[in-house]
Amino acid sequence: MLSEFDKILLDVSGTLYSNKKKPLNGSKEFLKKFHQKIIIFSNIGSKTGGELKKDLSNIFDVPIPDVITSLDLLLKFLEEKSYNTIFHYGQASVANKISPFVKNIVTDIPKEDVDAIVFTSLVDTQWIQRTESSLNLIMKTNADILLGNPDRISPEPPFNFTVTLILDSLLNLSNILENKRIAKEFGKPHLTREMIKVKKDEKLVVIGDNPWTDIALSNNLECKSILISSKSDLIQDAPSPSLSIKSLEEIL
Repeated sequence: MLSEFDKILLDVSGTLYSNKKKPLNGSKEFLKKFHQKIIIFSNIGSKTGGELKKDLSNIFDVPIPDVITSLDLLLKFLEEKSYNTIFHYGQASVANKISPFVKNIVTDIPKEDVDAIVFTSLVDTQWIQRTESSLNLIMKTNADILLGNPDRISPEPPFNFTVTLILDSLLNLSNILENKRIAKEFGKPHLTREMIKVKKDEKLVVIGDNPWTDIALSNNLECKSILISSKSDLIQDAPSPSLSIKSLEEIL
């Protein structure tokens, strides 16, 4: 089935393992068989590709291909921009990864100007205070708004609250108050071939469980897609895949 493709862009949660990080049917064998073709990409705003690759190695106990995350792309962007001060909405551990690329990181409304408001993950503590500070900065400044994880909802239960839902609510409120703001999002479906290190002439297929990120990405890149879904019917009004299967085991 996959012999015609040069590269396979593979999702993680819901594709390789469940929300509880339990390997799904056929995932270990799939990694072994197509190792040379696979590029793993995850919309995770709290871990780098290197960190996630280590996690996957421990879970599957097989050689893991290259892993890229949305946090990797965000960090690269921050390095190129060289912001002076950013407001960070996310875990303290993520702030430590961001700190080499910016001069100052704040988590409350500062006296000095903020160059960017960066959302990466849900916060550890004081989330109400952090959310209110974010809203006021969005309303009162022209700072760039950056989102390190574009996942809004899982296509199947359990459904988890995400940092993206928080940012969407803040931007919606800002728009209602006639202060239209737009965030720059890092990750699927906003990837280019250059970001995932796939050449223009290489034949690519995207495999994942989320129509709004994985399948939408394949449409943007004008390539084939395979949706992993336990449902017999496709979700109405969601991007349609080239093929829908229940697990990677079906490909094997």
